[in-house]
Amino acid sequence: MTVRRRRAAACAAGLVVVSALVQSGATRAIDRFSLDWLRPLSGDSWILLALPAGAIPALAIVLVLAVVVWRRDSWRAAWPWPAMLTVSLVAEVAGKQWISQIRFADPERIGSVLSLDGSFPSGHVCRALLLATIVVWLWPRLRPVAEAFVAYMVVVVLATGMHVLTDVAGGLLLGGGLALVAWELAERARQAPRGRAEGDQVGRGVRSMSGV
Repeated sequence: MTVRRRRAAACAAGLVVVSALVQSGATRAIDRFSLDWLRPLSGDSWILLALPAGAIPALAIVLVLAVVVWRRDSWRAAWPWPAMLTVSLVAEVAGKQWISQIRFADPERIGSVLSLDGSFPSGHVCRALLLATIVVWLWPRLRPVAEAFVAYMVVVVLATGMHVLTDVAGGLLLGGGLALVAWELAERARQAPRGRAEGDQVGRGVRSMSGV
């Protein structure tokens, strides 16, 4: 098992633990603290600060970056990123539907189909982490910018009262695990053609030495 796989498994285990703690009510004091002391920007207008990691903008950005990956490498390296974002959206809806978080905002509606009473995990933080990871995969030198973006989104969702501390923890664990899976799959796809090319080159060298 690679380091990335072990870290992804650790993120999954951590997410299960935090989810269980939230469901049991053991984290209410921590979350009440964040509501009382960590949201100086509460109000609907401030929520626009989190727009870059909203579901639709994030999906659009990931699709564009996946096309960049496809053109630079291959479709096998491109598909994991939108796939993991899709998984994150499903996991977010499931968590907000079934995990009982403290009530501090009106239910979130998805069209006229679904009403989500919970807030765990933070989809914005999860998507910010996925966006940051694909950017770093494409352009490693932008790592400080990507990390700053994730930190910015954590501060925004807490300061505006969109989420509480355990929501953020859940978003980081979910996004971190999925980002590691996407990176592992994309990196494997990136290395596969190179491995085949090297194998063909070695084969040609052997044939030339043997006079075939």
